[in-house]
Parts: sequence; structure tokens; C-alpha cells
Amino acid sequence: MTILDERGGPARITLTEVAHHAGVSRSTVSLVLRGSPLVAAETRERVQAAIAALGYVYNRGAATLRAARTDTVGLLVCEINNSFYGELTAGVDDVLGEQGVVAFLANTAESGERQDRYLQRMREQNVDGVIICPAAGTAPALLDRLRQWQLPVVQALRLHLRPRRAITPGSIMSSGWRW
Repeated sequence: MTILDERGGPARITLTEVAHHAGVSRSTVSLVLRGSPLVAAETRERVQAAIAALGYVYNRGAATLRAARTDTVGLLVCEINNSFYGELTAGVDDVLGEQGVVAFLANTAESGERQDRYLQRMREQNVDGVIICPAAGTAPALLDRLRQWQLPVVQALRLHLRPRRAITPGSIMSSGWRW
């Protein structure tokens, strides 16, 4: 079943519509979406069936506004076609995935301009932090800019950027950035 909006395109299904279809309250639908154990199995199944029938898509943006977290991390690599970076990407994705965090992957292709554009876009998407393999020629001032943005960063592999202090697993965790 496709519901159309006033322009004739598919309309975004709301929690209220899901609740009406399932015969429950809007708050019950919200609890099901968050995986709350407070919802009875039969009710959960009814809500999930309504979600599937209506084609409801979870609005991650709204949830992000409430939680002030996106559970996303930007991963910038400089040469995606190099098998080493492919393996690095797979490993980072595995570790982040275990924590329920999604990596947004960007290939800078050794271009500082592309790197800056991707970092800006990741900032606009409100990622919780970035892991960066800097493009060749990246200026150390990049770390200052990321610090001004209050964007946690882990630099991998290259020594182009000179942090003011050593980055260790302990310093990352004490910074408040949790995976």
C-alpha cells in the first residue's frame, strides 16, 4: 500500500498512522522501535506487522535530535583502491558494527580538496567523530579546525598531522567519545 502526498509522491508514514493501523498508542510504537522490553511480544508483533504493511521508515534524524548522538563515524581513507585500505575499512566497520555504530566511508583519492569537502559534509551530517587517513600534503592545521568544530578525530597511519598530545585508547575514551 502506497500513500501519496499532495504532490503525488510517496508520503512519509508517521508513528501515529502505524499506531492506528496496529491498534496501539503512539508511545507503544515508539517503545517497539527502541526495542524496549516493556512491550508484550504479541503487541510487538502487531506493531512490526503494521510497520511492514505501511512501509514505515524510522526517522533517524528526529532520533538524533533527541539523543544528541548519531551513532555514525566518518571514515576517510586516501586510497580505497589499495587493498590495505580495503582491509582497514573492513576491520573498522566490523569493530564499529559490534557497537551499533555505522561508518560513512569517503575516499579522498589523495586530494586535500576532496578531504575538506568530505569532512564538511560529515560535519553537516553530525557524525559523532571521524577516523582519518590524511591525504598527502594535509596541513597540521586540519587538527585545529576539527578541534574548533569539536569533532573527535582519530588519525590513522600517516604522520602528516601532529597532535598536541598523544592519542591513545584511554585518551579517546576519556574525551567522552564512546563507541
